Amino acid sequence: MYRGRAERVRFQQRWVAEWGDFRFAPEELLYLRDDRIFVDGRIVGTGLSSGAGFNSDWAVLLTISDGRVVREQFFFDRADALEAVRLPE
Repeated sequence: MYRGRAERVRFQQRWVAEWGDFRFAPEELLYLRDDRIFVDGRIVGTGLSSGAGFNSDWAVLLTISDGRVVREQFFFDRADALEAVRLPE
C-alpha cells in the first residue's frame, strides 16, 4: 500500500524496472457512480530478467474526487474484482 502521488510514481517506476516490457489491455470500462470507475482487462508483457511472457487478468477500481484519482484498487483475478464492485460475472 502506498499513499500520495510521489509514492505512486515510485511504485510504477519499480514495477517497470522489475517487469520491463508490459502493457495494460483494457477490455471494459464502467462508470459505477459519479466517483468510481472500473476498468477490466489483461496485463501482458515479458519479464525483464527471465524473458518469460505473461498474460494475466487485471482490473482496477478508481475512486475520483475533484477530478483526481484518490484511490486505486488493483486486482489480478477477475472474479475478485467483480465481487469487490458487486457485479455478476
